[in-house]
Amino acid sequence: MNRRAATLRIGAPANRRRGQWFALLVALLIYPTVGLAAQSARADAFYEGLVAYNSRDYASAARIWTRLAEQGNANAQSGLGFLYVKGLGVRPDSVKAAHWFLRAAVKGVVEAQMFLGVMHLNGDGVPKSAVLAYMWSDVAVEAGYAQAIDFRAAVARDLTPKQIDEAKRLSLRWRRLREANAGRN
Repeated sequence: MNRRAATLRIGAPANRRRGQWFALLVALLIYPTVGLAAQSARADAFYEGLVAYNSRDYASAARIWTRLAEQGNANAQSGLGFLYVKGLGVRPDSVKAAHWFLRAAVKGVVEAQMFLGVMHLNGDGVPKSAVLAYMWSDVAVEAGYAQAIDFRAAVARDLTPKQIDEAKRLSLRWRRLREANAGRN
């Protein structure tokens, strides 16, 4: 397989358009996984799904990633969540998207954490909560995901200092639980 063919085609760089979080997250969700594809057979299968995605064969990508997601592959869980958000190869279903993003987020996939933040901000498939949107973006930022900084700041503009403190407490609690359970996923 030609790895160059797997470069995500999404058009103009999304980070030039403020407020276009989903487009930016798409690129950040899938692109970083290309370099990891050779690490295992499951990664190779994920890569096959990525090639199908880039070929706009979304049904095949969904089929491949569903199998891998059910086996616990965090990148496939996150990718499948994205397919459900956009209705690519599957019927749009924000509840299923949130389910798969949460499973990937638990395993530390920062892009999935960001998608959960966006979904909570909009109330798509999850309860609408700016506090939880801030919390998930903060989890991603603290994991080193710099692309989440602007989103977190945008969410913070609509929160009171008390709500921000609550979100930070939730984020810290999440990170501590994640660290305590490291290696169990």
